[in-house]
Amino acid sequence: MKKLLLLTTLFCLLFAFTEKASASHVAAGQIDVIHNDTGWVPCQFPDNYIVNARFYRECTGIDAPQSLQLIVESTCYGPTTYTLDPYSTIINGDTIGGGKALVSNCITGDGLPCTEEYIYRYYNPDGTFNVPLPGPCKDWSFSWAVNARPGNNENVNGGTFFVETKIDNSRPCDTIVTGATGIPPNDTCFNTTSYNNSAVFNDDRPVVTFCVGKKYKYFIGATDPDGDSLAYRMINPLSAAGTPVGFTAGYSLNDPLPVVNRPVSFDAKNGIMEFIPSQAFTGAFAYVAEEWRDSCYIDSVFVNGDSVAMIKTKKVLVGETARDTRLIFGTDCITNLPTFGNDPKDPNAPVDPNAPPIFSDDIVINCATREFNIRMNVTLQCSTLEPYGTDFRIVSGTPENPTGIFAIDSAWATNCKLNEFTNFTIRLFKPIGPGVYKIFIKTGDDFNTLQTKCGINVPEFTTINLTVVDNFKFSLNFDSIITCRPANPAPIAKVNFDDATFYSWYYKGNPIGGDSAQTQVVDSNGLWTVKVNVAGCEDEDDFIVDITQNRPVVVPNYYLCPEEIDTLRIRMDTVPQGSNHTFSWFNDKTGTFEIVSTQSILNASSFGRGGRFISNITLNNICVTADTFEIRANPVFVELGKDSVICSGDEYWLYNKKLPTYKKPEEYKYQWYINGFEEFGATNDSLYISRQGWYRLDVTKRGICFASDSVYITVADTLAQPKPVCSKITFKNGQIQQLFYWDAIPGADGYEVQEIKPNGERTDWIPANDLWGLHHLAFGAQKTLIVRAVNIEVNDDASCKYSKIGGAEACEVVVKSTNVFTPNGDGVNDFLSFDLIEVYPGSKLQVFNRWGKLIFEDANYHNDWNGDDAKEGTYFYILDINDPTQGILKGTVTLIRGGK
Repeated sequence: MKKLLLLTTLFCLLFAFTEKASASHVAAGQIDVIHNDTGWVPCQFPDNYIVNARFYRECTGIDAPQSLQLIVESTCYGPTTYTLDPYSTIINGDTIGGGKALVSNCITGDGLPCTEEYIYRYYNPDGTFNVPLPGPCKDWSFSWAVNARPGNNENVNGGTFFVETKIDNSRPCDTIVTGATGIPPNDTCFNTTSYNNSAVFNDDRPVVTFCVGKKYKYFIGATDPDGDSLAYRMINPLSAAGTPVGFTAGYSLNDPLPVVNRPVSFDAKNGIMEFIPSQAFTGAFAYVAEEWRDSCYIDSVFVNGDSVAMIKTKKVLVGETARDTRLIFGTDCITNLPTFGNDPKDPNAPVDPNAPPIFSDDIVINCATREFNIRMNVTLQCSTLEPYGTDFRIVSGTPENPTGIFAIDSAWATNCKLNEFTNFTIRLFKPIGPGVYKIFIKTGDDFNTLQTKCGINVPEFTTINLTVVDNFKFSLNFDSIITCRPANPAPIAKVNFDDATFYSWYYKGNPIGGDSAQTQVVDSNGLWTVKVNVAGCEDEDDFIVDITQNRPVVVPNYYLCPEEIDTLRIRMDTVPQGSNHTFSWFNDKTGTFEIVSTQSILNASSFGRGGRFISNITLNNICVTADTFEIRANPVFVELGKDSVICSGDEYWLYNKKLPTYKKPEEYKYQWYINGFEEFGATNDSLYISRQGWYRLDVTKRGICFASDSVYITVADTLAQPKPVCSKITFKNGQIQQLFYWDAIPGADGYEVQEIKPNGERTDWIPANDLWGLHHLAFGAQKTLIVRAVNIEVNDDASCKYSKIGGAEACEVVVKSTNVFTPNGDGVNDFLSFDLIEVYPGSKLQVFNRWGKLIFEDANYHNDWNGDDAKEGTYFYILDINDPTQGILKGTVTLIRGGK
């Protein structure tokens, strides 16, 4: 039952919508989705959106609908319908429904269109316009549809008019931190935008007309309130979401307009279309502004072979604003050419700024003008104005017979919008003098002359009369120069006009000799005058120079004992007392007045416990001279460091580690003591010593401040040389072991050893591995050993840190046989064994019975023969040791089995 009721409701709404929609012919439309910050909490669900549904109808069509049905949906919620009502009856000063054409007109006659604009919004009971979204979701679609399109569109079939705007809020307030310091682009990357707005199209005209056969640059571009990058693409006009309106024969999505050299040139990066209409035409043209935003993500890169996480950014699509417009090509073209006049806002034009512009091809500017503005009564295309000014020539005489040519530096549209302008500025390389000139239009470096917005060429040699009136006014922008000597150098006056032909300087009416220059040293009191001549325009201005003599102030620095700061008085003795002097004292650190006084003598205690200060003297309320000085409560500090150990015979340097903090070191006295007794002549701030004992340093400042510190210096023992020997060699736990030992060294805190292989390879110095430090067990045959005693009391670089090195040869290896072995399985003496045979791998063993028969042989014997099946008795063996120094070992061995 609920489903049936829902379907019935939707059917009724659809029927009501269709009835209203069919009541108008829709020429164009779009949807603006604008976030309303009022009451919004950052990084929370951005539900505060105002939606402007822009509806454009043909003036001759049926009335606009009383309301529009806005459909809002997302991947999280199904379609929700909102009824939008008319928002205003006045748009851009024009009454909606009054027949006022909202159109860019370049054609006349029957092809001239008339279009009206309506805006619809959602009204809440509290009077606000926010569309209440159902809930949080990352992507939203806003759309409206009205039936039907005008029947005179030549490139698309009729049908329902549908327009849609999409926004994406999938990355609100994300922050990614990699910790990969120093890896570009950033250690931390922020996705800070927590809501999205639709793009705003720059051209607010929904219907644009063009003349057949004329060349145009048409800007469909937009700006984005969120700073997103924009891209553009042409789309099919739609009758519903995803449902295109069919193109008529000869037209398609990629070729929607009848232009010369089809299809139309379309730049997706900046939204510029360049084309020449080829025939009369009326049709739909739809396009989308895409919003692209930087988005952060983490990737892995290899740095020195290691994988490191780093931040990267990429562009992601966050919105699409569609616009469905009409383009009209006509053959009855507006061919008006511009007439030129003064721009009333130009300060260089000697006309009444409140008077309306007079377009008479006459321009009047002030003498010495270098840059001036011109206004036109016909709109031109910005793209046809050459920036280097080659579209214009300025001459004296006539264009055909010029008597002088004046170089143009540049020219630019004063306010270019949508490739259209009515005001432009010409800048000359040099100012121009009084007289009558001609400005005429030429083909510029861009190989064309200026063109009107309707594509009409402004003919070459179109002439503008330029009159330069001799009313040059010059001002220095200062009336006087006041300075003090000798505290400051002689003052220099500078003319703030860079383009003068020459400058003339006068002192008290008399000319100053020398070169004409923009600056002049003015080292005398009185009246000075400068005359400026610019291309024959001349004016002058004067100023007064007042140089006051003042004596410098000197205040010394004071570095005091804390006991002195309350008694010291500070003087500025070099300045005479008088009613025309004012003495000021500043805190140099804060820049604020600490004390203001007319006295030159003050107590140091007035400055608190010290700091950095400035003393100022102002003479006759004009000149200020100053000196910076310090007052420091500077107590005495002594620090000799920690007790230390030195080697016998070494020289050790004791010094006061606080010495760099002293101000005025000449005021300090020093005395050293050894074991409580004054050291005669030891009165420097440092002392070299070589014997053991207590050392003390006393420091005094002017006999008032005092401090002292002491240390104890110990002389370390001198270590004798160890004499190690190899005492025993064994084979144990599968490896050769040599045991070295040596006698204890008096004063040694430990011992370090180095093992040396037969090939000369050495280990690092390591502590001896015996518990008591007097023995070392080396693993591996024929290793030699060196030993040194260690004194841990001294630094590593001390000369007595280690003793001389003692060395020991490897133990002698002697292979010995056993006389009896008992292979009875009790784990004791079960094999025929030869001591240390493991040192010589590859040794050959042969065993014979008493009749001389060979009963066992092994070319690489490892003490692993248990007699096999041999009977008890005596056997003869031959062991060929794999070492020329050992030779062949022969003998007998008795095999006894017995019981376990």
